[in-house]
Amino acid sequence: MKGRLIIAVIAVVIAVALYCKRYVWIPDVLLDRTRPVGELGLPTGERIQVLQYWNHGDFYNLDLRHIMADGRRYRCVIDPDCFRVSKCELTMDAAQSEVTVAWKGKVLARYRWLSRELVRANGVVVSCELNSTRQP
Repeated sequence: MKGRLIIAVIAVVIAVALYCKRYVWIPDVLLDRTRPVGELGLPTGERIQVLQYWNHGDFYNLDLRHIMADGRRYRCVIDPDCFRVSKCELTMDAAQSEVTVAWKGKVLARYRWLSRELVRANGVVVSCELNSTRQP
């Protein structure tokens, strides 16, 4: 009887974990890590990264980081309340000096690298802020 109860509890825990996987991945919460989910090099030698981390609340943050050739890093939030993303697609329009960030075919944001402005999917324009300098 006790063995069946333990098996039932384990089965419920596994079922809940699999259901919740869409919303939160338990190792992300426990390890408090930032995961890169996309990266693109610019013709200027700079890089654009998209990073995701658990926001210690209800969902994930999705951030864009613009790494300058001299090591300066600019950061802006694409989505402060999103689902877990495994990989973002980044495409560059060099003529417009713009990078499009998409997930599963849906455009999440457009980043204008010359002005360091992010245009979210809802049309809100956010200026990227200097995050830190010369980090490894």
